[in-house]
Amino acid sequence: MKAKKQLFGTTSWGQRVNLFTLENKFISASFSEYGAAVTSLGIKNNLGEVSDVVLGFSTLQGYVDNWGSFGSMVGPYANRIGGGCFELDNKIYQLQKNEKGNTLHGGFPGFDKRNWRGKLICTLNGPAVQFTLKLKDGEHGFPGNRKITVRYSIQHNKLYCEYFCTTDKPTVISLTNHSYFNLAGFGEVKNHLCKFECSKYLEVDQNLVPTGKLLDVKNTAFDFTNEKSVGKDLPLQNNGFDNFMVIDSFDNSTKLAATVTEPKSGRVMKVYTNQPGFQFYTANYIGGVRGKFGIRYNQNDGLCIETSNYPDAPNKKQFPTSVLRPGEKYFSQTIFEFINQ
Repeated sequence: MKAKKQLFGTTSWGQRVNLFTLENKFISASFSEYGAAVTSLGIKNNLGEVSDVVLGFSTLQGYVDNWGSFGSMVGPYANRIGGGCFELDNKIYQLQKNEKGNTLHGGFPGFDKRNWRGKLICTLNGPAVQFTLKLKDGEHGFPGNRKITVRYSIQHNKLYCEYFCTTDKPTVISLTNHSYFNLAGFGEVKNHLCKFECSKYLEVDQNLVPTGKLLDVKNTAFDFTNEKSVGKDLPLQNNGFDNFMVIDSFDNSTKLAATVTEPKSGRVMKVYTNQPGFQFYTANYIGGVRGKFGIRYNQNDGLCIETSNYPDAPNKKQFPTSVLRPGEKYFSQTIFEFINQ
């Protein structure tokens, strides 16, 4: 296992940003302090050729200048909170509204525009990259002085993403990573084959905020219980998925949630998580962004499997709780396993 730290760049306001790389014979992965982002993920195809399977930028400035949370951490509450507010212990907290009267990914500036404190650490399973970020009580409207820690590691053919949080006041928390995957390396992902361990999905309103109902995927575009291509039912979704899939038999243990296959390269990505579901998003709004090596990204050039708690759970008592109290520790784990057919 190789591990190294190097300077990624310096922001226009004089902040130095480091890049960390972990590498073994299966995976080469790099992570930036800016956004605690996964900036590259080198995976072999069935011929042994390596391609970078995450979208992003070749330079730090690309991450500074562009929106879309490419590879970055998302929080303190991933996805949407309806109306930009929630009630906790008989107190209403007003959040920053940043999308159609709702709060998306916690507000602005998001985690993708923050410089996290990074370092290489030693674990029982080898070296890992750890990023920390401290949030003040009331920041973006959320209560509690919070310490958020993100730990990335690679073990054999798996990338481990582990998220931790502590607080000094009752708060709500849901963290995820916003990597756009393309197992071919570039081009549309319509030929990617997906199989989800999800027989239900969340019904949403016109602004993609959950109504509180779980719907059966059967006979809908969201039915990936049997393997099918991303593109098969894409036209039924205005050529873009952006929906929360509910994992079957959720019990807080880490279990298989999704399998994604790119037939030509033979790359297969299996996603495991201890979270109750994930947002399935097919890069609907990135058209025109110029990414790595000057490549222009278009709609459907990537897909996201954003594992997390349900969106708007702070306002839906029937959803899994998102409340974190002093003395408790939030822990979320997602594992991306890469194999070849």
